[in-house]
Amino acid sequence: MNRLFEKTTVVLWAASLPISIGISMAAEPMIIATAGPDFIRAALPLQILIWATGLIFINAQLRFVLTALDEERTYWRLICWTLAVKVGLEAVMIPVWGLYGACVGNLLGEVALCVGGMYALRQFHITGPQWVQYLRPLPAAAAMAAVMWPFADRGASLINLTLAGVGGGVVYTIVALLFGVLPW
Repeated sequence: MNRLFEKTTVVLWAASLPISIGISMAAEPMIIATAGPDFIRAALPLQILIWATGLIFINAQLRFVLTALDEERTYWRLICWTLAVKVGLEAVMIPVWGLYGACVGNLLGEVALCVGGMYALRQFHITGPQWVQYLRPLPAAAAMAAVMWPFADRGASLINLTLAGVGGGVVYTIVALLFGVLPW
């Protein structure tokens, strides 16, 4: 169970990064294309919130592992604890930063769920990946961002961004394979 959880968590984390990078880089052109220029202020909140994707992937994995261990009560206690943390964070951050405080509070709430879930699993002798393994995809992420960066401006067409995203995804996959992040 430990090996399976460790490997799948690393793969889920590595798979989520291209989604976060792609949406973050393409946020402004996507919003302009779908909602119009009047909604351009929604780009920054989207760019903040999309980074919760990797944590959501991992948190879903935590739920499945706790269910497999017949520890649904532990999962629900964790969810209630996390909800209390999120409400507290939002109560502090929204008055200070408004919409951006809500976005950051949500992101920090997902971090709290992830950390709490990893701690809960340790009580059942399930260890996840070492924290340094979450850093291993960074070269692939940087390579993908470098490919997409020239195309990530407000006036970019969705076709160019899609092509840049596909090219960046290919580069990400190659670099991730070379660095041993993704299994061959």
